[in-house]
Parts: sequence; C-alpha cells; structure tokens
Amino acid sequence: FSFSFCTDGVSTGKSTGKSLWPIYITINELPFKERSRYMLLAGLYVGPKDPNQMVFLQPFVKEANTLSVEGFSWIYKGEKIVSKVILLCAVTDSVARCQLLNMQSFHAFYSCTFCYEKQQNTGPRCFNVLSEKADERTAESTYQDARRAYEKKDEPRTDKRHYKGVKGPSILMNLLYFDLISGFVVDYMHAILLGMVKSHMEY
Repeated sequence: FSFSFCTDGVSTGKSTGKSLWPIYITINELPFKERSRYMLLAGLYVGPKDPNQMVFLQPFVKEANTLSVEGFSWIYKGEKIVSKVILLCAVTDSVARCQLLNMQSFHAFYSCTFCYEKQQNTGPRCFNVLSEKADERTAESTYQDARRAYEKKDEPRTDKRHYKGVKGPSILMNLLYFDLISGFVVDYMHAILLGMVKSHMEY
C-alpha cells in the first residue's frame, strides 16, 4: 500500500490566538472519491504558535518508517497477510511546505522549493521569466545544502544562516522512501490562483 499526508496550520479563533496543526493521511489505492471519506487523523498539535516541525513530526516519521519496513498484519479469508505501507506524497501549501522542509519562506530570494532560481529585488519580489530552464533541486542536493546551512548556524545575522534557501536539516530527511522534492505537490491555490492569476486580474 501507499499513502499521502497533508498538514497545515489554522487559527482556532480570533480571540484564542492558538494554532492548530492536524496531520491527515489518505490511502492512495482507494478510489479517488473514497479517499476523502476515509481520511485518517495521524497527528494533532494545538498551541500558542506554530509547532517546531522537528518535534511535531518526529512520531509521524517514526511510524511511517515502521510501516514501510515491518508493515502491519491483517486477516483475509482466514489467512494472515503482512502489508507494507510507503509514503509517496505530501500535500501542503507553500507556507507549510517551507516549514516542513526547513527552508526560507516564499518571499525570500531562494524561495522556490523545486529549483534554484533566485528572485530579483524589484520592490515586490518576482521570479524572472528565463529563456533557459533553472537548475532543479533534488533530494540529494537538498541534503548537501542542509549540511552547508548547518555549518552557518552560528552566523551573527539570522538572514545569513541558510544555504540557497535551506536553513538546515528537515525531519522529513529521516523518511526511508520519501523524496524531499518530487514528493511534494505544487501549491495550486497560492502559486496560481492567488499568484499569477490575481496579478493578471489586477492589471
């Protein structure tokens, strides 16, 4: 079997000031219409601010690795079957994706989690439209970037404690079969509907 997970932070109310982060998982082998009916709550955080992702996701990563290596047993027609489960996909918006990957947010110069294209400071920061394809990030290059970022953790200026947008290791690097880059989906709502489409409608 395989599964996808999604998580994001929401406010529990204007007066409470608390942040709520659920982790939901869906089974990919289910028919598309059935997936939303049988979502599983795999984790939940409620606190005064966003959670430390290294701490919040640690139990989830541990369970995911156990399921991918040892699997779980179930009975079918009197026969015991052991099935392994692999995490294939993470569904998050742009803001949550940066937090999970321990990367700079969308307004930074190296804000794209999929490539190394650097933004130009033109007031509101925008990506240039290039004639050549930008260098793509990979899981391996992200591991190397995290190592270099860790070496800069003692920089006096906090805006210098990164390497090409990566601020350090991500807890998701401990997942056995998950690709840090291709495993994430593109944020359609923020990148398209609230990004380019909104800009085109305003001018």
